[in-house]
Amino acid sequence: MGVSAIHHIEEKDDAEFVKVFAAGVAASYDLTKTAQRVFQVVLDQYQRTPMNRGFADYVNLFWFGEGVEGRDVGMSEKTFQRGLKELLEKRFIYPKGPTAFWTNPALFFKGDRVMFIKEYRRRVSSDDQKKREELENAGQQRLTE
Repeated sequence: MGVSAIHHIEEKDDAEFVKVFAAGVAASYDLTKTAQRVFQVVLDQYQRTPMNRGFADYVNLFWFGEGVEGRDVGMSEKTFQRGLKELLEKRFIYPKGPTAFWTNPALFFKGDRVMFIKEYRRRVSSDDQKKREELENAGQQRLTE
């Protein structure tokens, strides 16, 4: 069975790259709008976190004033906490301390490229399924995927 692939590369500046990355991850994990916004904030904070031994494995999310570390993030603390709860439930982050969170290395990185792959497969109709079964019963082997 053949697969057709279309590969397109776009260059983005730092801010746009983070937005595109966050949108791709949010779509892949079916995040609510609130969790998407909070993920964007957490990702931004992660990018600001200095690396230690070549990586950053946790992020500090200390809320004071108007936002994280006093930076306005465009939402209330209650909204932020609601989105944070969803990120915890979906294992994007894990509590390390009261305001520090371990980050999932599959979702947080400081690299300069990302690829999202979405595969579409044609549904097998019941007629096609019957034909496949007839061929298999006649001795044709099934292709493994």
